[in-house]
Amino acid sequence: MKSLCIQAIAFSLYREISYGDKKKFIEMYGSFSGLMQAISKQEFLDARHEPVLQKLSSDLDLQRAQKEYERIESMGAWMMIWSEPDYPKHLGQISNPPLVLYGMGRKDFQQGVELGFVGPRKPSHYGQRVAQWLAKELVAHEMTLVSGMALGIDAVAHNIALESRGYTVAVVAHGLAQCYPAEHRRLYNWIAKEGTVLTEYTPDTKPLREFFPARNRIISGLSQGLLVVEAGRKSGVRITANHAIEQFREIYAVPGPIDQELSMYPNMLIAEGAKMVRSARDILEDFPQLLEKAESGKKEPSKTQKLNSNQQKVLQHFYQDGSKSIEQLRSESQLPTSKLLQTLTELELEGWVSRRADARYTLLRK
Repeated sequence: MKSLCIQAIAFSLYREISYGDKKKFIEMYGSFSGLMQAISKQEFLDARHEPVLQKLSSDLDLQRAQKEYERIESMGAWMMIWSEPDYPKHLGQISNPPLVLYGMGRKDFQQGVELGFVGPRKPSHYGQRVAQWLAKELVAHEMTLVSGMALGIDAVAHNIALESRGYTVAVVAHGLAQCYPAEHRRLYNWIAKEGTVLTEYTPDTKPLREFFPARNRIISGLSQGLLVVEAGRKSGVRITANHAIEQFREIYAVPGPIDQELSMYPNMLIAEGAKMVRSARDILEDFPQLLEKAESGKKEPSKTQKLNSNQQKVLQHFYQDGSKSIEQLRSESQLPTSKLLQTLTELELEGWVSRRADARYTLLRK
């Protein structure tokens, strides 16, 4: 395996053949290991490949690749090769997957549902608050949050996941020996210990401007969906969302005030067909396995649990009819809409009621 890894590093760094041709050769021979085996045995599927692949074999800088591999080992890092069995399934299916992935932390990060979680480096107070709320709920349902370790919303997603003992993946635009932004060194080390850090760059590669848009395709490619919390007109979030659309990922967007710059892009996505997110359940209902698992392990709320007057007022209207619409509850409870929605959210978080896909609420326990 070591020799294959060294060959893969050298192959990914080789510049005499385009990325497209490298990928085509791997596909033709079934895998990277299949390609290397064919070159070694001089068993080419097409005679026209022979001069190109023989030149490639003789030109590969295996000495440099070995140094890179030793550097990876010395850091306690690891690598994955596209087309080999341990490569991330969803990422491997996009049109331009990294030929080599370098990682630190847990290698078995593909255990459930991964969600790309993105937003601006300078979110509004609203965006920050909503991101924290959604991240906490999603992680509580064992969803893995994938982001780019940038300032702002990225950091919110990673921190909430780790603080909640959940799981997170950071995709960075530099080598594993670097850290950008520098003020995220503590977060970087925390993710490398408790989560996973991924990159397509060799360990000592410094962050360059052009690496960030390329990094964004990995965030969306690893994920089964992408959540856009906020984004300005020129935000890199738009690049990530475009990648997700091209990769046929589900797009989720948080609605916001129509007069706020950071809400314009999410609102536009919703208008164009993205799923509007009013609570974590709007995302979770697309992954019923997570909801079912949470429901099966949920502790029944105690009848002695203290409820405030608004919560008691709303609950009493469920006892004769266990399912209610917002309109029914507003009429029966006489609570203002904003207070009713706040109370229902509190009851949902405490396990008393559940919001259904048709927007009705159901009592979980009498």
